[in-house]
Amino acid sequence: MWVPAVIAFLVIALPVLGLLLEADWARMPELLTSEAALAALRLSLETAAASTVLCIVLGGPLAAVLARGRMPGLRTLRSVVLLPLVLAPSAPAGSSARPSGSGSASRSLSPPPR
Repeated sequence: MWVPAVIAFLVIALPVLGLLLEADWARMPELLTSEAALAALRLSLETAAASTVLCIVLGGPLAAVLARGRMPGLRTLRSVVLLPLVLAPSAPAGSSARPSGSGSASRSLSPPPR
């Protein structure tokens, strides 16, 4: 029981420890206040704000309809709404297991190596 928990902890903790050990702490204030870092922070905050507004404006009424609505096809609509939540965790697994043989479609669509 403890072995999987320790392995899971190490998978999370070791990369963080590596980042902490390799960080250039003397230049950290300069790096965090650089133009690129501030632009990235600004973009993240704007994206988070827009996402929050969209979730409230569109998700609130949709949740009310799904929870209290009585109409034909509601079960199907609920399934379509929940589909991205189910598929999202499987997307990285699918992309990492893509076929890469010489005749595969993904290989023919990818740019040639440099």
